[in-house]
Amino acid sequence: MKDILEGLLKIINQESLLDYPYEVSTGPTVTNTKFRGDEASVGVSLAIGLMTSRLWEIITGQKQSIHVDQTQAALTLISFILQTQNGYPICYPDTHRTWPNYPIMDAYKTKDDRFIYIDGVYPHLRDGLLDILKCHNEADALANAVRTWNSNDLEAEINGKELCGAIIRTPEEWLAHPQGKLLAAMPPVKVTKVSHSDPVIPTKGSHPLSGVRVIDITHVLAGPMSTRALAGQGAEVLHISGPNVFELFPFFIDTGHGKRNAFLDLNKQQDKETLKKLVEKADVFVQGYMPGKFEKFGFSPQDVFGMKEGIIYTTISCYGTDGPMGKWGGFEQLGQAASGLLAAHSEGLEKPQLVPAAICDYLTGYLGTLGMLSALYRRATEGGSYHVEVSLTRTAMWLLSLGLRSDAHLPGRFPENLDKYLVNSETCFGTIKHVKPIVEYSATPTHYKYPVSALGSSKPQWID
Repeated sequence: MKDILEGLLKIINQESLLDYPYEVSTGPTVTNTKFRGDEASVGVSLAIGLMTSRLWEIITGQKQSIHVDQTQAALTLISFILQTQNGYPICYPDTHRTWPNYPIMDAYKTKDDRFIYIDGVYPHLRDGLLDILKCHNEADALANAVRTWNSNDLEAEINGKELCGAIIRTPEEWLAHPQGKLLAAMPPVKVTKVSHSDPVIPTKGSHPLSGVRVIDITHVLAGPMSTRALAGQGAEVLHISGPNVFELFPFFIDTGHGKRNAFLDLNKQQDKETLKKLVEKADVFVQGYMPGKFEKFGFSPQDVFGMKEGIIYTTISCYGTDGPMGKWGGFEQLGQAASGLLAAHSEGLEKPQLVPAAICDYLTGYLGTLGMLSALYRRATEGGSYHVEVSLTRTAMWLLSLGLRSDAHLPGRFPENLDKYLVNSETCFGTIKHVKPIVEYSATPTHYKYPVSALGSSKPQWID
């Protein structure tokens, strides 16, 4: 996995971090795929830990050592299903009650004998898809309805109505597609300096990110995951959602450690003004909704860069934000479908099978964390504002590019002593058992200042 770490550090121009002290505990493969998902999680987590250590060094003059356990890193790729609430599995809402066999979230064959993955994870997406297909939410009815469409026509119709679906392509087909070509020319995490300003010296505190303020306007799953590690290393993370936005409870719990939660309705001018005031005192702005949505509200990257000098804007998308699919929304399943990861994992498309983990979501979140840490370091040493970009589909392409694991012929399996990798946290929802943070730090152990809290439970303001 050292090759993965080296590749990531090269992308962010931090190869010298390989000289910093770190340790890895290896173990049997957990994620049941022939691809190097477990190792990818270890590699990006090491890069995050080393980048955090570098920030600590410029604040204190001291390095710290880090440790990553491969099994723990792998378990985080499925951490939402390992949680319990007061000893019981966390209940899924209707759209996920029978996950992953909920019929409106599955692959179906089209008239031209292609497969398309449709994703009605939210009620409005489900209802919109059923309106297009003019059928009930039943597997046989959906299969018959999809069979009346050609794949390209249905994909265009779905996404033209801001719904979610993608043709299942092979890796070769995707690399020949205009969107695939565009993403192939980008690194899996892109950090762009967009303006010049004076360096911002980090605040000296108990953790490397003490004093860093993060606006988190994201939802399932990569976006809020990208900011959780920042909260664990001292950042003040304020998660903002709309008062009527539907959230999937298990994912919200999994990604909510260390954050406060506030409501803002950006359809209201008063709430837009409140967000502008938050931006004026923020260091990082993260958004993970459908590309183009925040431009309508006046919070595009260019808008936010104009509001605050030296801010870091992070965009998390499904297919990137440029190109023919740049305005399309999507989720884990569609990143796998479009990129060819699903097809390659399935070894044929007669029975498409997803990689059995939220592998694109979590890895994209971790890549976003790495990009933000890199930008914070550059802001501290050279100044400037930065744009960090990651996408689910580009992450899937990155995972494919890493090749097969050395023991690809063996299935993944859970560790027998699962409790070793779990910890209890007391929250307003009771005792939540969840996977421990991946990276262990010798000097600044991960600490979540706030337990998971309810949506809208805090005011939309910074704590001074």
